[in-house]
Amino acid sequence: MIALTLLSLVVSSLAALSWRVGQRQRDNRARTYRTAALTQLANRVSSIPYDSLSQVVGSQTVSGVFPHTQRVRRVTVSSGGATYDSLFATITPTDALVRVDSVIIVRAPTICNPLAGTC
Repeated sequence: MIALTLLSLVVSSLAALSWRVGQRQRDNRARTYRTAALTQLANRVSSIPYDSLSQVVGSQTVSGVFPHTQRVRRVTVSSGGATYDSLFATITPTDALVRVDSVIIVRAPTICNPLAGTC
């Protein structure tokens, strides 16, 4: 009887530990997906010419490669004068357990082109 009680205590402790490890794994997966989505958006915006930044403004629903990675992407541009533009991007996952994340990307126009010899 004592051995059975000890066994039940050990098994219930392991169950709680397994549940916590699973919860952390889910949180880490969500962070990884969110970071990948923000990096993808930053790379996309970096590859667009400065004069065409208005093409990325707006809201768009994006499906991910992995399950449960569908998200809504909102991008707004605020002008910093003649020297730069700031893009504020928000990633809102459709999964309610994953928090909203955002990034600010600052873009400036090209001053000179060393390949064209205009410097």
